[in-house]
Amino acid sequence: MTRAISTADIEWDAEWSERFDKFVIFTEDHWLWIGAVDESDGYGRFKAAGQSRRTHRLAYARWVGPLNDPDEKKVIVDHKCRVRHCVNPEHLRLVTYRDNAENSDSPIAENMRKEVCERGHPFDQANTYTVKGGKTWPAGRACRACRREWMRDYRARKAAESRGSSAAVPASTSRRAS
Repeated sequence: MTRAISTADIEWDAEWSERFDKFVIFTEDHWLWIGAVDESDGYGRFKAAGQSRRTHRLAYARWVGPLNDPDEKKVIVDHKCRVRHCVNPEHLRLVTYRDNAENSDSPIAENMRKEVCERGHPFDQANTYTVKGGKTWPAGRACRACRREWMRDYRARKAAESRGSSAAVPASTSRRAS
């Protein structure tokens, strides 16, 4: 289990600044970190105060200011430029987890941006509910209209089975959270 590392205890001195800057290529647009990069996530790492820390968080604390949250691990330093090893303070901003997810190109973000379900029903307040998720289905939001259609088909199938009928029954439609 990885423990959150605070940048609150970092006080930049000339030695750290000089060492940090040796690993940065300053271009017109990006300030690219060329030091250690975590292969699992692509973020730069820098050893400060005896611990390996993410360089974009350190850069924000150094050039912009403190992360301004008593529970610092809940604050995300987001790259506006989408380049994970960029430490240019003009490209960094503080956001919530939700804002960070919405601004990414991940499947979660793509689903958050959907305005209609797979069948074209609107994802509005009246037609959307939250699915808790379980072992066989994902958590997320779901369409009430699709759920009603699925339940109508399911009940028709069960009624036909109880009558022993072999009459054609509408095929079940899958309900997915998105």
